[in-house]
Amino acid sequence: MSLESIFKLSLVMNMVDHLSGPLAGIASRVGADVSKLDALGQTFGGFIKAGTAMQGAGSQITSAVLAPVEATFETRRALGELASLGVEDLDALESAARNFSDQWSGTTKADFISAAYDIKSGISSLSDEGVAEFTALAALTAKATKSTASEMTSLFATGYGIYKGYYDDLTDIQFGEMFSAGIAESVRAFKTSGTGMAQGIQSLGASATTANVPLEEQLAILGMLQATMGGAEAGTKYKAFLRSAAKGGEALGLSFLDANNQLLSMPEILEQLRGKFGETMDAAEKMELQKAFGDTEAVALIDLLYSKTGDLQDNILNLYDAMGQGTGVAQDMASAIQETEPERFARLQQRIHNVTESIGNSLLPTVNDLMGKGEQVLTKVASWIEENKELVKIIMLIVLAIGGFLTVAGTVIAVVGGVGLVITKAVSAFKILKAGFLLAKGALAPLIGSVWSFTAALLANPVT
Repeated sequence: MSLESIFKLSLVMNMVDHLSGPLAGIASRVGADVSKLDALGQTFGGFIKAGTAMQGAGSQITSAVLAPVEATFETRRALGELASLGVEDLDALESAARNFSDQWSGTTKADFISAAYDIKSGISSLSDEGVAEFTALAALTAKATKSTASEMTSLFATGYGIYKGYYDDLTDIQFGEMFSAGIAESVRAFKTSGTGMAQGIQSLGASATTANVPLEEQLAILGMLQATMGGAEAGTKYKAFLRSAAKGGEALGLSFLDANNQLLSMPEILEQLRGKFGETMDAAEKMELQKAFGDTEAVALIDLLYSKTGDLQDNILNLYDAMGQGTGVAQDMASAIQETEPERFARLQQRIHNVTESIGNSLLPTVNDLMGKGEQVLTKVASWIEENKELVKIIMLIVLAIGGFLTVAGTVIAVVGGVGLVITKAVSAFKILKAGFLLAKGALAPLIGSVWSFTAALLANPVT
């Protein structure tokens, strides 16, 4: 073995000998310190997780308890509005609303009760039970004619004011059933909707009824006109015709009035015109008609219905028959719409909401009691504040100072959890670096001494 090999072996052996002991001790200390820092980091992390979990659980529990109560708010608000009109049997109205929304999709309890407000305000003579029944008729008609409960109840209230006097022999509910059948059959037979018929009737107003025109004839004319125009325009044209019919007949040498000076039916008027002008009218005859009536809207109506006298008469008879069937027409139409999957799903959601409201109603007395007590406390506090304004000012300044402190302290506490994790990781890294430094210092010092000793002996040897 050469002298160089002996030197290398000696150096390696000395290094291993001096490193073994210090390395074992330092590794043990570093491991212990790192374990403590990991535990501390887990503690800080636990604070954050526990706080977040507690906050989330509290919010969820509170929301779950209050959700049924909040679900009743729209219904309670609608009932309060109805009570302002003098309705006393609110339980009957709420029960009718629940039963309807359980059966028919598209109208919630709150929608039904809000619609009942329109009925009661428009028909003050109705009893509380009558308001519920009339609202149910309007809402059913809305379902059958693809309208809304609020729109249809407004139409029913308007229709009651216009037509009920003409049908004075019917009770309010009987009239409502007849009116429902007439609107539903009009939508089924003509190119219109509940909204279109509502617009037509509102534009027409009481003009036709004042002229002693029965409802079935009015609906047939409005329905047929909507084949080429909107509901509002149809009502406007019909109203213009009624306004100028008597004068137009006189100018043409015809009489459109009966023995009682009431306007003849539209089919009879059209037959007289056809007797004068023939099956069709040319341009000159239309100019004569225009001059006689003096209204382009009235002439436009005549022009549209002139060749459809037979169809108009048939439609009037069909509407008359349907109006004698009560709610059967609307019921059949609404049922056909109701049985589609989207409608059934909507009805299921309404039923779930109604159950939630029932739970909320059972909690309302307790909530009202708590709110009552809270209001009493607030009243006493308000009185005390009025009597001790200066003291309240001092207290508020103190509270403001405390609030500022708590804001800062809360921010610090919230940050400590996150910063603590960073600090523990940094300290762990520092400990490991320090351990490495101590290891190098403890192991290399004896090694350097050994190298110098070996070198001195080597230089002193005569061979070297």
